[in-house]
Amino acid sequence: MVVCSTCGQTSLILESGAPCLRKFDDYKQTCRGTMTEIDMTAAERQAENRKQRKEKGICRQCSEPLDPKSVAFCETHLKAHREKARSKYVGKNV
Repeated sequence: MVVCSTCGQTSLILESGAPCLRKFDDYKQTCRGTMTEIDMTAAERQAENRKQRKEKGICRQCSEPLDPKSVAFCETHLKAHREKARSKYVGKNV
């Protein structure tokens, strides 16, 4: 299995050293990373990817910089995340 050194995308088809072909959520940007061979479990790789993206100040879901109020999302995805949470919330006084 190979994984992108930039975004963490995995592939069973691509070979080590090939460019990553991942398109981000907005379908306008393509990742510029390269694929490298790994020997990690999916959970370990996911944790490492989140840690690296946080250190670099990159949103979990796209390549935009993090919102100053967030540790994981850009302004757009933070707003969407909050809207989704509000829509699922059920108050106790209902």
